[in-house]
Amino acid sequence: MKLIIILAFTTFLSACSAMLVPQSDDPDVKLRQASQLLSMGRYLPAERIAKEALVIFSEREDVFGESEVLFFLGNFYKIKANWEKVPTSEFRGMAVEHFNLSREGFLSLGENIQASKPVFETGTVLWRNGDEDAGCKSFKDALSLYKSGKGEHKDFVISNPNYKTAGDLMQGFLNQYCSKSV
Repeated sequence: MKLIIILAFTTFLSACSAMLVPQSDDPDVKLRQASQLLSMGRYLPAERIAKEALVIFSEREDVFGESEVLFFLGNFYKIKANWEKVPTSEFRGMAVEHFNLSREGFLSLGENIQASKPVFETGTVLWRNGDEDAGCKSFKDALSLYKSGKGEHKDFVISNPNYKTAGDLMQGFLNQYCSKSV
């Protein structure tokens, strides 16, 4: 009987999407946890924890933090749009919406370099939707924001080994995909 109760309890805990995710009230920690969960393929807890971080940043009126979470969620929905059996256009729309909110937040702080991230990612979504002109315009706008040098946070990490900097990545996309449009 004890074994059945233990198995039932373990099964119940396993069903919990955030099992083994340490709790924190720090929104930066929550955002890092969400990123780690996303990289591990634990999508539901990643989204939930990111939304929790967004609420905390919003309550604290931390626009930079909100913009970072909105950027994360934009990427999350961009990834989710590539899943099978999901409404691709709906999730791509959600991605663009979150990227736009992220961009607005960064720009309101004068963080042009950081704003280039969601502008660039918007371009990738538009490009995948078949709107090459709008995608290339976003790539060009992103590069312009990045090259402006404006903002306290001067750079960000990219995860593409083919490029040394985010600016190189943006220029590379322009060169590769937009030679006719730019």
